[in-house]
Order: sequence, then C-alpha cells, then structure tokens
Amino acid sequence: MSAFADDASGDRPSAEDTSVDAEFQQPFAITVFASASATRKAEEQTTLSALADRIRATQAPAKSKLPRLKLARFGDRRTTNRSLRHDANVEAITGVELDYDGSVVPVDEAEGLLLKSGVLSLLYTSASHTADAPRWRVLCPTSAELPPARRKQLMGRLNGVLRGAASSESWTLSQSYYFGRVGNNPAHDVRLIPGSPIDLLDELDQRWWGKAETKPGATTGSATDRPTRSGPLDEQALIEQIIAGESYHAAYVRLLGRWALDGVPMMEARSRLQTAMGAVPESDRDDRWKSRYADIDRCLGDIYVKEADKRDAGTATSAASSSAAPAGAQKPVPAYTLGALLDDASPIPADLIGPRLLTPGGMLVLGGAPKVGKSDFLLNLLVHAAAGVPFLRFTPPRPLRIFYLQAEIQYDYLRERLQQLQLEPAIVARARDTLVVTPKLRMLLDETGVGCVIGTIREVFPDAPPDAICIDPIRNLFDGGPGGEGENDNNAMLFFLQSRVEALRDEVAPEAGIILVHHTKKISKQQVKDDPFLSLSGASALRGFYTSGMILFRPEEEETARELYIELRNGPALDPMRIDKRGGAWVELDRDGERIVRKDLGRKLDAERTRRHDVILQIIADEAEQGRLCTVNAFASKFENNRGLGGKDTIRDRIGVLSIKGYIKFRRDVRDLGLPNTTSKHGYLVVRDMVLGTDDEVLDPETGEITRAGVPVLPSHYICPQSESLLEVENPAVWVLHDTEEAP
Repeated sequence: MSAFADDASGDRPSAEDTSVDAEFQQPFAITVFASASATRKAEEQTTLSALADRIRATQAPAKSKLPRLKLARFGDRRTTNRSLRHDANVEAITGVELDYDGSVVPVDEAEGLLLKSGVLSLLYTSASHTADAPRWRVLCPTSAELPPARRKQLMGRLNGVLRGAASSESWTLSQSYYFGRVGNNPAHDVRLIPGSPIDLLDELDQRWWGKAETKPGATTGSATDRPTRSGPLDEQALIEQIIAGESYHAAYVRLLGRWALDGVPMMEARSRLQTAMGAVPESDRDDRWKSRYADIDRCLGDIYVKEADKRDAGTATSAASSSAAPAGAQKPVPAYTLGALLDDASPIPADLIGPRLLTPGGMLVLGGAPKVGKSDFLLNLLVHAAAGVPFLRFTPPRPLRIFYLQAEIQYDYLRERLQQLQLEPAIVARARDTLVVTPKLRMLLDETGVGCVIGTIREVFPDAPPDAICIDPIRNLFDGGPGGEGENDNNAMLFFLQSRVEALRDEVAPEAGIILVHHTKKISKQQVKDDPFLSLSGASALRGFYTSGMILFRPEEEETARELYIELRNGPALDPMRIDKRGGAWVELDRDGERIVRKDLGRKLDAERTRRHDVILQIIADEAEQGRLCTVNAFASKFENNRGLGGKDTIRDRIGVLSIKGYIKFRRDVRDLGLPNTTSKHGYLVVRDMVLGTDDEVLDPETGEITRAGVPVLPSHYICPQSESLLEVENPAVWVLHDTEEAP
C-alpha cells in the first residue's frame, strides 16, 4: 500500500490508450524554453496527444540538456539576467502543472486518482524517476486561456485530487518543467488520462488542497476564492488518525510541517511521530505501517530542511515571529563599528586543524587528479584528527568528532583500505569511535539526501555534534537545484554550497568545519605551478566560497613524491610541501631534494632515473649512427615500453627534463645533412658528440675494421631553463649544461 491509498475508495478504472479521442486533440498553447536561463522562448500550439508523443521522443544525455515547457503564454519583459521566465511576464495560463518528487507514490496510483477525478491530464515521469524512487509530473490543460490569477485556484483542485502531492515549486506561477528522458532510462513513462478540463470541474473545489500544514475550515464565498483547507491544524485529530490506522503518511506530513513551522526541535518531532506510530496495535502493523514508519526520517529531513531554507530566505513565519515584527521586516545582519572591532581583545577561536587549515565554521577543499592519492591522504588526515594527533604540519587541539560522508568506495573495499593503513595502535584506539565513515552512497545531496544525512549524524553522534563533516567527492553527490545544472555552473555550485552543504551544517553543528573533496581538471604542469587552485574542476564560485584549500599534485609521473599546495583565507600563507608515502606513512621531504627519511630508497629511485637518463641519451646517439634522427614524439612512440623506459608520456617527460638540464638539444634545419626538415616545433633530438651515419664506409688503417662513415651533428636550438622557450644556440661547438650537479 502506498502513501496516497490511505483513504482511497472505489474500484480503479482502467487506463486505455485513448490518444485518438477528441478530448486529446483539443489545441492549447505552450511555451518551450531551450535552457534554464530562459533567454529565448518558443510559443507553440499543440494537443495532449501530440505533446505525449513529443515527451516520449525527447531524449538528452543529461537532465540539464532537456528542454522545459510551461502551460502558459509569456510576454517580452526580461529580468536583469535577461530571462523571460518570471511571474510578472506571464500573460495567460493554458493549464496547470503539478510536480511530485517525494519518491514514494508510484505512477500507477497517481494515474488511478486522476482517472477517478475525471480530470483531463497528461502524466509523465521526470528525468530522475526510477521504479524504486518514483517522481512524476501532471499537466492539465484548461478549456481556454485564463488570467494568471486563476492558477492558484486550479492548482488547489489538482493538488486535492492527488492528496497534497504537489511540491512547493508547483505553486510558482512561472515555474517551467523539464520533459523527456535522460539517456535510455527504461523507467520513463508517459500516460494520457481522459476527462474534462480542470477549469470546468467546479466540484473539485470541495477537495481543494493547499499547504499540508492546514486543515479543512469553513467554506465561504465563491468557488473561486474559498480554499477548503485553511486555518489551524488539529494535531490531536491527526494523531488519532495515525493510531487508528486511518491515515499515516498524509497525517504525519502535515504534523511535521506544523512542528517545523512552530520551531519544534527536529529530534523532538521525530520522537513524537515515532510515539504515535508506536501506539498502533501490533496486530494492525501491516506492510503499509512498516513502509510509513521506515519513511519517517526521510520525510522529517525533507520538511525540516525546507523550513530551514525558508528561514534563511526570510520567508518562514511562525506564531512567535509573525506578531513580533512589522510586515516585511527581516532579521538584521551583524554589523560592527571599526572601534568595536579594534577594541575586541577576546581570543580567536581555536583551530579545528591548525594552523588555520580548518577553522570553526570554515570550509576546506581538497583537490587532486584521479589516482594521485587523495583518498589515502584524506583518510590519514581524518584518522589523525579524530585521534587528536598531528599529521605532517597539521595539528588538531584535541580528538575531533568527524562524520565522513563518502560516495566512492564500497563497504568491503573501504574496510580493506582502512585496515591497510599502517597507523600506530594508540592512534587507532583514540579514533575508533570519533571517526564515523559511510560506505559508498548512491544518492544526491538534495533536500531528501540532506534530511537523511541529518538523521544519521544525530544518530551516530547523539551526545554532542560533530566537529567536522567531510563530503567526498562533490561530483558524486552534487545537486545543482531546480535548474538541474552541473558543477560547472556558478549558480548551481553556489546553490549546492549554500542550500545543501551549509544547510546540513547549520542544522546539526553550525560551528563544525566542512571538508570537501573535489577533482582537478587537466592543465599543464607549469599552470599548476603558477596557480595550483585554478586546476579545481567546475565553477569558479567554489574557490570564492571556501576558507582554505589544498591541491595534491604529482609533478613527475615516474616519481612518487607529491606537491601539496595550501591556500588560507583566515591566516598567513603556508609554503608548499613536498610529501610522499614511505613505509606506509605520509612524510614530508626537504624541498631542496634531500630526503628526510628512507635515504636508501631515495638512492634507488635516483639510480633508476639516472639509468633512464643514460638509456635515452644512448638510444638517440645509436639511432643517429644508423642514419636515423628522431623528433620527441617519434622517439616516444618508437621506444614506448621498451628498455624499461615506460609509456610515451613518461618518455616525453624525461626528454623534457633532460632538455631543460641541457643533456638534449635540437637541430631544426638538416638539409645540409641530406635529410628533410621536420614540421616538429623543436626539430630533431641531438646529444653531445652525436654523429649521423652515412652510406659511405671508412677503413681503419690500424685494425682493418670497416665502419660506417659519420657526420657530426651539432645543435641549432636549446631549451632555456628559465623560460622553457626554444632559443638559438650561440656557439654549436660548445656544449653547455644547465644541470648544477653536472656542469663544470
């Protein structure tokens, strides 16, 4: 039994394919927006039958690429962002739309309610719909164009038919909706419901349903202005309905809405609801009861987060606040005089992770390319912080309570990775209960997700809130809001940070630090050195929002050492760190190249690099003796995975290093050697004392050995070690090295 079946009655009519019926062929106007920005509109005449076919046929690789529709006509007035989609620009409505995103009520049940009501409608699933988490929309055209003011009344009729299913966005006059399927989603569904236009069904006013936190009241006035659900909510009556089994979901959603509005603490509301559900006799606790009981935390989080968002926007009202301030008044923002700030000698709050890496109420973003070691580095940082033990240069003042919301590593591999961390037993013992980690989650941090996480955090930290909340990675949990844009959109990123991440923190621990893990985009090594934080993927809004950042970067593919760049907003700059994983532990290396630990391993790595160095130089010389010159790319392709040199990228990187140090130079014009010039930017590779073999033979008078005659190959260009530019060699006969360890 699903959420809306509590008070359903009668047999459900069958829904047949009636797309050829006359009622589905009546024309009406719609407006289609190609993108969320709504800077362009297309006004069209269509029918329900044609619209159903269009929704079935529309497909896009991502939700944000789908078009939007609206049963209305818009004018040409634009907002400051040049958008045409706003309430003041709606000239007429041609129908109403209802959006359901509760993930509980199946499409079949919604169809049954529409059939019983006799409302002409089109029911289709939204982009994120699945069989396990149903989400759908209903379109109900009117018999003629109507003034925008009529929409609220018709919206209440439709919401009454669907027992209060409408999301809050459904009541927005200018709200438009995506249509079509994402990819090849097999759950996508479109259904036509026969009936009469909703504006002709005046009897539905008796079932008018507005906000869930009100109850039926007196009916006065005309049918167009008398909502039959208004006035104070009768809490005791709803609790009695729950205990009697008359209504579970609808009753407790209305109760939660009222308690959230009145400021009842979230966990108190949860306790009240569980008590009411627990009062249902054991013999009456059927599958419907079990389903509704299990859904309490999701609904609790959803409703309380929405109310928190309203408070943040200054739109929430309560009995305590509505009479205390004049209409339109908002809570003033904090403001201080210069003198007050200068005279305030109170101590600065202690860092959560010092020095100033994570401050109370602050936000740290850790970025890095895939496979650079972010997860391992982060786990070590979190375990040490949870134990109250320093990690590298970073020090917590005490053991921290940390909630780690991660969405990449499945449970079995997560425990394997944690068990493989080579940590001191004393550190593990202190962090056993203060670090809480989730296995890989398949969810978005949307309103529902935030609610679920809030409930989990309160459950695992019942006595005191967490000191830090870590989200890893942003990409897997990202919710860009109603527009459905991705992480590359600044508005979507700000929405996620403010309405999701900060809403989560504000609800459970306003002073907690936030740690976000994010990927970096592919840019050149020089660009990373110039400004490492430009490498963070996505919108620039992220960098303007956080209080500190760290970028983990591997400068040399064949080396294991990483660079750790640190950016602080609340403290003095920290020098970059050179770090590596040695003996199972992260350690800091001397930036001048001297290793602080494991010098024997360092010598082996140096020896391997020297071997590759010598092999590359020798091969270039040997190829020349055989009469062959190579460009960088040709050499890398030819000797890929040969002689222990590694892949093409590794070879190119080593040639780049050898070029800067002066071991390799270049020859661009080789026509005097009898060879064609190359289109390569640098030219052919040249090493010291290189000789190009020819077809002529030379007899050694002393040994009698016949060898191939050779022509010396001198360089014409070199790589400047300061600018990395290609410059002309001043004297080709003099070979200059730029390696300080080798140059005389």
